[in-house]
Amino acid sequence: GAAVVPSHSLTCSANASLSVNVEPHLPHLLGVSANAIALIERAITSAITIIGSFVMMIITSPLLVLIFAVTLPISLLFTRIMVKKTSKYFKARSHNLGLLSGFNEEMITSSKTIKAYGKEEEIINNFNKFNEEAAHSTYMAEYYSAYTGPGVNFVNNLSLSLICLFGAILKKNNLITIGDISSFVLYSKKFSGPINEIANIVTDLQSALAAAERVFELIDEKEEPSDYEFAEDFTSDKGNVSFKHVYFGYNLEKLILKDVSFDALQGKQIAIVGPTGAGKTTIVNLLMRFYDIASGTIYLDENNIQ
Repeated sequence: GAAVVPSHSLTCSANASLSVNVEPHLPHLLGVSANAIALIERAITSAITIIGSFVMMIITSPLLVLIFAVTLPISLLFTRIMVKKTSKYFKARSHNLGLLSGFNEEMITSSKTIKAYGKEEEIINNFNKFNEEAAHSTYMAEYYSAYTGPGVNFVNNLSLSLICLFGAILKKNNLITIGDISSFVLYSKKFSGPINEIANIVTDLQSALAAAERVFELIDEKEEPSDYEFAEDFTSDKGNVSFKHVYFGYNLEKLILKDVSFDALQGKQIAIVGPTGAGKTTIVNLLMRFYDIASGTIYLDENNIQ
């Protein structure tokens, strides 16, 4: 049957709905998914090309192959360093875009309240803060990812320069022919080309993986437990509400309600007052049992709603 998604996955602790927490990251995943078969084909073709070119270079000139013993590790090390940097900034971009989208949605839906209390300037300042963080992380991610391809290409060109240099030395000592040098250069280009291509693909994969993490957070959520087998339907119409030593937090490590106790009797009017985030809406959500409390008891007409 269909899975029941927990309520906190739909409302989210970052004040963002499911759409703003997941949807902005779907294009990255869809782009990679749409090209997945093509990427696999290119990877297989590249692997065959690299192996074949390497074998032919060994046959042509084992001495010149030693150049790649220096330049190839440099390429791999450079790619690894850039992947670590871009991965960090792509994750930061994904996180900051989620916060920005959540903030925008909350402020738009609360626009009348914001105007009523004259908080426009404060909201604009908060928006600028979120926007600057998102822009900075996006800039840094694109900045470092743009270096990966050209950097690997520079090392490959360095390899060609060294091949020509040492090839000339070997030719001077009659250890290789001009034809062999020409062939080796062509094979080295075939060998280096796929490596450069893979380096460019890695940055796209990093962006997709950062986006996937937020989608996987939703997929990995545990299903809500079903109602107890012997649960009773609520039929009373009095409406007496009682909270007894209730503890609750959307994240159990950060409790919002701590030892909350009060009685709201039938026909009585009470007010729950507090700043944003104090837990006013949370109390109503707990009463409707959209969430389960960490400890304590909630009674509705002397019936434990748990």
